[in-house]
Amino acid sequence: MSAAPRLFELPGEPAGVADAPQAASRRRPGPQRVEPTPHAEGTQAPAANGSFLMTAEDLADALRVSQRGLRKMRAAGDVPLPNNHFGRSPRWRRDLIQRWIAAGCPKRRTKSGA
Repeated sequence: MSAAPRLFELPGEPAGVADAPQAASRRRPGPQRVEPTPHAEGTQAPAANGSFLMTAEDLADALRVSQRGLRKMRAAGDVPLPNNHFGRSPRWRRDLIQRWIAAGCPKRRTKSGA
């Protein structure tokens, strides 16, 4: 049983070659993992996963609390506001969280001034 003939030929293919199974050779390569470059002393290096941003899960792990505990802490104003949101997913800058932890995890100022 032979494959069904193509209705068109791709540019650059000689006539009659369009039916040959060459799909694998025309695929685009996938994204390549780029290794991080060494950072100068005093600059922030990415985490093991290569990210400068922390997810809620990363932050909960760093604070040694559950994700539910982190949500309660965020609601109470005990955690800095996220720097970015990707959809509904908050992200915190890793260097700012490290400085916040080094400063003793102070509460953020709320609108009521408490």
